[in-house]
Amino acid sequence: MDYGIVDITYRSRITLLDMLDSVGYATTPYRKFNPKQIEEMIGKEQLGGALRMDFTRETDDPIKYCAVVYSFARLKQTMTKYIEDTLLGDKVPDSIRVDPATTEVIVIVYEPVIEVFHTMAHTQWKKNGLRIRFFEARRLVNDPSSFAIVPKHEKISSEDAQTLTKEYYLRSKTQLPIIRFHEDMQARWLGLVPGDIVKITRPSPSAGEYMMYRVCAP
Repeated sequence: MDYGIVDITYRSRITLLDMLDSVGYATTPYRKFNPKQIEEMIGKEQLGGALRMDFTRETDDPIKYCAVVYSFARLKQTMTKYIEDTLLGDKVPDSIRVDPATTEVIVIVYEPVIEVFHTMAHTQWKKNGLRIRFFEARRLVNDPSSFAIVPKHEKISSEDAQTLTKEYYLRSKTQLPIIRFHEDMQARWLGLVPGDIVKITRPSPSAGEYMMYRVCAP
C-alpha cells in the first residue's frame, strides 16, 4: 500500500467534507474515519461501497444531493465510459444512478486535472445537464479557497444577479468579465455552471475592500 496516497486521501477528504458542509450538506455520517479505513477504501474498487459517498441537504435549490466518487484508475482516456458505467447509464442500478436534475457529482482522481477533464465537465453539462466536477486529490490537501493570495469568491443568487444587472445598467450579464467554467479552480470549488455570477471581494488600500463580479462561461 502506498501510504503517501493514504495520507493524501485522508487529508483531502477532510477538506472536501468541510466544503460540502459549508453549502448545507449533512456530512456527519462521514466524519468519523481514520487512516486505516482510508487504506481499506483504496483497496475496494467497487461502486456503491467505500469509494462513494452520498450527501443530502435541505435547500430551496433544485440540487439537493451530491455524490462523491473516488477513482484510483486513470480516467483521462475513459471518462465517457466511466460516467456511463458508474453514474448515468441504463445498466447502473436505480439505487445509485444519478439524476442530473437533483444531484451533482464530484469525482476525486489521482492524476492531474487537465484540459480533457474540463472538456468532459462541459460536455456533460450541455448534453445531460449534469453538474460534475473533477478534483485531483493532492489539490485538496489544503482548502484551495483559503490561500492568502486568493480573494473571497461567492456565488450570488439569481435574484441578486437580476438586481446587479439593473444596478450596473447591463443589457446582459455576458458584459461582465468571465470566470472559466471548471477550468478556474474557484469556479470549480463553488460548483459554478455557465451563466452563474460570482462576487469577488478584494482588499483595497484606499477603500478597505472592493467588489467585482464575473460571469461563468465555457
